[in-house]
Amino acid sequence: MKEYLYDWFVRKNGRVWYEYERYVREHIDEHHLHRLRHIRILLKLNWFYRVKKGSTPYLYWDIPLEPEKTKEMLTQQLTIDNVSKTSGIQNALNQGEGASEVSEYIQNKRPTAYSFAMGIRDYDIISFDIFDTLILRKLAEPEHIFMVVGEKLGIYDFFNMRKKAEKEVRDKNILLWGHRECKIDEIYEKISVWTGIDKNVGIQTEVETEIEYCEENPYMKQVFQIIKAMGKEIYATSNMYLGKDILTGMLIKCGYEGFKDILVSCDYNCSKATGALFEILKFKEPFKRIVHIGDNRATDINGAKIALIDSRLYPACRERGNGYRARGFSSLVGAAYYAQVNNRLHSGVVPKLNYSSFWEFGYLYGGLAALGYVNWIHKKAKQEGKELVVFLARDGAILKEIYDFLYDDIPCCYMLWSRIAGIRDISVGTRELILFRVIDENAGTGITIREALAMMGWEKSADIFESAHCIIDVPLCKENIHKVKELIVRNWRKIEEQTENMIVNEERYIYKCIGSCKNIALVDIGWTGKNSLKLKEIIKKNDDKMFISIYMLGVVTKVQNPYEIKNDSIQCYMFAADYNREIQDAFCKMSNMALDIVEKMFSTAACSFIGITETGKYKFAAPEIENYKVYKEISSGIIDFCIEYVENYGKTKEFMNISGYDSWVALGKALRNKELLERLFVSTVYNKGISVRAKRESTVEIIRN
Repeated sequence: MKEYLYDWFVRKNGRVWYEYERYVREHIDEHHLHRLRHIRILLKLNWFYRVKKGSTPYLYWDIPLEPEKTKEMLTQQLTIDNVSKTSGIQNALNQGEGASEVSEYIQNKRPTAYSFAMGIRDYDIISFDIFDTLILRKLAEPEHIFMVVGEKLGIYDFFNMRKKAEKEVRDKNILLWGHRECKIDEIYEKISVWTGIDKNVGIQTEVETEIEYCEENPYMKQVFQIIKAMGKEIYATSNMYLGKDILTGMLIKCGYEGFKDILVSCDYNCSKATGALFEILKFKEPFKRIVHIGDNRATDINGAKIALIDSRLYPACRERGNGYRARGFSSLVGAAYYAQVNNRLHSGVVPKLNYSSFWEFGYLYGGLAALGYVNWIHKKAKQEGKELVVFLARDGAILKEIYDFLYDDIPCCYMLWSRIAGIRDISVGTRELILFRVIDENAGTGITIREALAMMGWEKSADIFESAHCIIDVPLCKENIHKVKELIVRNWRKIEEQTENMIVNEERYIYKCIGSCKNIALVDIGWTGKNSLKLKEIIKKNDDKMFISIYMLGVVTKVQNPYEIKNDSIQCYMFAADYNREIQDAFCKMSNMALDIVEKMFSTAACSFIGITETGKYKFAAPEIENYKVYKEISSGIIDFCIEYVENYGKTKEFMNISGYDSWVALGKALRNKELLERLFVSTVYNKGISVRAKRESTVEIIRN
C-alpha cells in the first residue's frame, strides 16, 4: 500500500518526483524529525504541477522546467544532480574510472546555497549561528587560537592556562548563579591574577587574534545574501564569551551586515543548549515562524527543538573533513592544515572553478610538502650564504614557481637537467653508470640499439657495430645487451671522442645559468644524489673553489652516499639514512610506486631533457602526453595550497616552519592509500624509455607491484 501511494503521489509526475526526492536528500534530518512538513511539501508539489499545471519550477530554479522531458530523463538528471551541476565537477568525473569515488569534495557535496535558501524561504525570521556557520576559523579547533594568543603575550603554556581559567569561571558561575555562561572579562581577571598581565591587554590581544584568524563562510555568505534579498529579518544567535559588540565587528569584517539583532549567551546569561536563548528570540518575535541554522546538534538543533523552533543543521567543515585527515602533525602546522583544507573542501562551494580530483590530490597531499621544502631551501640557503639557488629538472619547475612567490632576497634559476645529461660528461668511475643507465635500463623497453646510442650522442659509432656484424636497428634485449656493452667498452676512447662537442655545449649552458656565483645550491627531489653530484663535479671541474651544496627532498639509499650525507654535501628535507629514518624505511617499502607518484606530483608538463647536440639544439625525450593534463592539475592544486597557506599564516614564522615530518604526514597518507592511487591514476603511464616506441607501463601496475 505504501509503495502504491508513493508511486501515485511522487513517481506519477516526473517534476514532482525530481523536486521531492531532491528536497528529501538535501534535508534528510528534517525528513526524520518533521515528516508532516515533507508531506505538506509533497502535496503542494502535486497541486502545483498536476492540478494547476504549473509551467515554471516550484522549488528548484537551477534546473529549468522542460515539459518534453520524460521521467527517465528526469531520473538521469536526478542522478547527475546528486554529484553536481557544475561543469568543473563534471570534468572531474570524466578523468577516469573512480575519479568521483576518490574525490573528498564530491563524496561530501552539500546542496547548493540557492537550494538551501529556498528551503527556508517560507519562514519569517531566519536565525544563524555564528562560528562554524557564518564565520569559519582558520585554525582546526576553537581553542587553538589560544596557542597564538599565548605567543603574542609571551606566556608559557598559555593554551592550557586559558582553558583552565574559562573552566573555573564557568564552574563558579554555575554555583553562584545557576548558569555556566561567562564573559571574556571574567576569564582575564583570573589570568591577570595568575600571570600579572594587564587584563585589558589580554582581552585586546585575544579579540584581535580571533578577528585575524576568522573568515567568511563563502557558502553561508551566499545563503545570507539570498534571504536578505528576499527581505527576511535576520538574527545571529550564538553561545560565546565574546559580547555582542565584539561579534558585530567580527561579522562586519567578514561581510555580514543587516542583522535585526545579535543574541549572545554571555549577554543574557543563558544558553542555546537549554532553549533559553531561543526563548528570548521568540519573545522578540512573537507569532512569527522562526528557523535557526547552525552546526551543533546539541545546541543548535536540540536546543531549538526544546524551544519549539524549527532548525536546519549545517554540519561544521571540520566535522565533515577531520575523518579524512592524517594524524601525527605538530600542533601548530596541524591546526593550520586541518582548518585550511577542511574549509576549502567542505564549506559547500566548489573549491575551484576548474575543479578536478587531481587538483584536490595536489592540494591535499603535495601542497604542504612543496611549501615546507621550499621554505627549508630558503632557510638553508640563507644560513650558508648562498648567492644562487638552482632548481633542477622537471621536478624543479614547480618548486621554483613557489620560491619566486615567496622570496626575492636570494636569486634563483631553473636548469634543464637529467640523468642522461649528467652521465654524458665521461670521467673516471662513470663507465659502469653509463652502461647501466643507457644499456641495461633500456633493455626490453622497445628502443633500438641505434636509439640508445643516439641518446648519448654516439650516432657516429654505428660503423663500429656494423663492422662487428651487430645490427643496430633492432630493439635492445637480454639477448644482445652483452655484445653491445662489450663493443662499447672495447671502443671506449673512440666513442668518448664523439661526445666532446656535446659536453662543451652543455657545460657552456651550465655556466651561463650560474654566472659568476661562487656559492650555490643545487635543488632536486631525489632519490640517490648521483644526478646532482655529477652536476656538482662538472661545475667544480673548472673552478674547484666553488662551494656547492645539494638540497634534496629525500634520499632512498643507505650505503651509496654515506660520506656525502655525513659531510653535508647532500642535505635532505624529509628523510635520509640518519634523519627521519622511519620515514625512509616506510618510503622504501613502497618501492617504485612511491617514487613514481611523488615524481608525478611534482613534475611539469614537459619532455625530459636529454642534452644539447653538437649544433647547439636542445634534445628531449618522447612526450608523455597522456600525463600532461594530470601534471598541470596537480601542480595547480599544489600552488593554490601554498598561496592560501601563506595568505592565512605567512605573517607568523612558526606556522611557516613546516618540518619534513609534518610534510610526510600528509604525503604518506596518500602513498599508503593504494585504492585511492589506483583509481586516480588509472589513465596515466610511465615511460620505460626515451623513444617514441618505448614501452609504456600503466601507473596502476606500478602501484600494484
